[in-house]
Amino acid sequence: MPAASTLAATDPILSKIAKSMMRIDGKLFSSRKETRKIVDDCLELLKSEAGVDDPLKFVHEAFLKITPPLGTKNFKVKKKFIPIPATLTETQQWTKAAEFIWEAARNRLEESTTQRLAREIMDLHNNEGLAKILYDEWMQEAEESKKHLYLRCRATRKYAIY
Repeated sequence: MPAASTLAATDPILSKIAKSMMRIDGKLFSSRKETRKIVDDCLELLKSEAGVDDPLKFVHEAFLKITPPLGTKNFKVKKKFIPIPATLTETQQWTKAAEFIWEAARNRLEESTTQRLAREIMDLHNNEGLAKILYDEWMQEAEESKKHLYLRCRATRKYAIY
């Protein structure tokens, strides 16, 4: 008989957060079962401490506030790599948002990982916290790279206007 599935296993956004928690600098450091338990405990903490009726909806709302629509890709022009803005797919957006949340939660000073993650999600829901700052920096970098967009047009000649 298979084990009972958790919310972190069935919900795509929670599983993205759990997967980003497993990876630090591209290496796997913890098991999937441990990270899913942390995410499920975080939902319970949100329900008890924050008084949230539906913690899953609460996490979804907070998560969608920091999904970046734009990113940067490096484009080679005359032996230099120049960042060019590019739209991200939905999977890339979710991965980046999960990285923002986990990076912000790792840098918090609460006792347990569950508390760090829950407090960061609460702050994010109120448009505060380090994850929101990371999102704003990411978007500012993507907006600033728009000034290099003409170089791509000139290099490819595909979009060049004569």
